[in-house]
Amino acid sequence: MPTSLTIWEAVDEFLKDMASGTACTRPRYTGSEYYMRLVNTACRGSEDALELIRAKPYYPFILIAYYVLFHRHDLDLARKILGKLGEYYERHPYTFTRDEECAFEMLREVTHDFEVMRGTPREAYEDGGLLGTRLREVAHRLDLDFGDCGGWSALFRLLLQSHLDVGNRGKYWTEFVEEFERLQRRLGEVYEEIERVEREDEARYPGEDINYYILLPTRGVEPSPIEVFIRAMFERGFDPRGIWRVLWGS
Repeated sequence: MPTSLTIWEAVDEFLKDMASGTACTRPRYTGSEYYMRLVNTACRGSEDALELIRAKPYYPFILIAYYVLFHRHDLDLARKILGKLGEYYERHPYTFTRDEECAFEMLREVTHDFEVMRGTPREAYEDGGLLGTRLREVAHRLDLDFGDCGGWSALFRLLLQSHLDVGNRGKYWTEFVEEFERLQRRLGEVYEEIERVEREDEARYPGEDINYYILLPTRGVEPSPIEVFIRAMFERGFDPRGIWRVLWGS
């Protein structure tokens, strides 16, 4: 029997299940078309999810493209997903949030570099650590080009850098934890400001039901599914040999 999930609900449940490691092995919502399209692309390498890229949300497809690239080692499919996103980004850039824009541009830059490297014979990278040097250069450029990006896209940058610059993974993890905790503190500050304004409203308009903040989550909410997914991918780690499979298939 079909499971009724909106695309937003399907996205959140899918990211939670990807974080827990169950989406590919034990998908929970097999009756939901949205959910299964996401699973089929991330876990099985199909192009099902590309048909869902028609409007917001964009972030799940950015994260799927990341997963396809670094965990399924499929550069071609990752570039197809980013290419479809790019069509909307070129026509309607204002529909991307700042985090989506940063993360999309980061991953597009990385995949472009991978495409250039793939055009070089593998033998050129097998001696002298040249591949490691090139990957570290890509990681360093992410700092230069996207160091001013905040929110979850800052976490995403550190995740990408940990895959590219494996020797400095500990440094990136330390920065990641600090940024993750900073984001949660900022959320707490938002709630404090909401409570302050609401107290003023209650004093100014006694007996009236006023709530300007209905779209914000309730206090005590867990980190967003995006943040949970990115942290889980960081904790899961990445086999450095996977880059060879990304570039040359073995």
